Amino acid sequence: MGTAFYLSLNSIPAIFILGIFLLREKKKEPISIVLSAFALTYIIVIPLDILISIVDPFLDTNFQNKEANPFLTDEVFYKHYYSIFAFFRAAFLEEFLKFSVLFLFIYQNTNFDELSDGVIYGAAVGLGYAVVENYNYLFNYYLYDTPMLYFIQDRWWALIAHVTLGIIMGILLAKSRLLNVNKYLTLFSSLCVPIFLHGLHNYTYDSKILYENNIHFYLLIFYFLVILLSLVFLPKLETYKFRYEKNSIYGDYIKISFCGLIFSLILAIFFGFI
Repeated sequence: MGTAFYLSLNSIPAIFILGIFLLREKKKEPISIVLSAFALTYIIVIPLDILISIVDPFLDTNFQNKEANPFLTDEVFYKHYYSIFAFFRAAFLEEFLKFSVLFLFIYQNTNFDELSDGVIYGAAVGLGYAVVENYNYLFNYYLYDTPMLYFIQDRWWALIAHVTLGIIMGILLAKSRLLNVNKYLTLFSSLCVPIFLHGLHNYTYDSKILYENNIHFYLLIFYFLVILLSLVFLPKLETYKFRYEKNSIYGDYIKISFCGLIFSLILAIFFGFI
């Protein structure tokens, strides 16, 4: 198969899904802002790569080098290495950067004034990140050595997961602007819930207990339910409006990001003992 065909397998499903969400909304969001949110995820791979270049050597030194760490056993490596990799290295770093796009670029935008906007912009960020992440996998693993079916099986599932986590993050961010909710609890949840689900998704493949209990299958069902219900109720979510508030968000951004970091490490420690 040609390179263009594989690129189509990566991009077209994301564009199709985003198009469906946009068509379901009655009061259309400015397409320029939606596409900007989608495109900004192409930029966050730069800080992501920098962070990964710092985290990976640390994990390799402390969990793979038995000479440097004589207390390291196969059981410790299997459990704790993969739990940290799943909940911190993958889940926190990726969800934190996606959260940064939504919170710093969208949250204070005057067009962000309905619960449905959280779904639209969250889906855009999730799909944008899925596409750029899949490009990396495509050119490094799938394009030359792996059959097309494996790419569809592995990376389309990841795409569905990312759009689901983006929707959850976006709608919780939007909900935090409503007057009848605890603002900071909802803001913390907008980062921590995706971190938990993302980490659980990754760790499922490395945990015999979770894998044998088909957690990955239940997660897949959950992903499709979130996407389906978001599409069904999207017009109704437009009726929940909130006012634009012009205030500084950087203090909140730092506090929420720090809480997300601590939460990911707690999850990594906890699942390391499962």
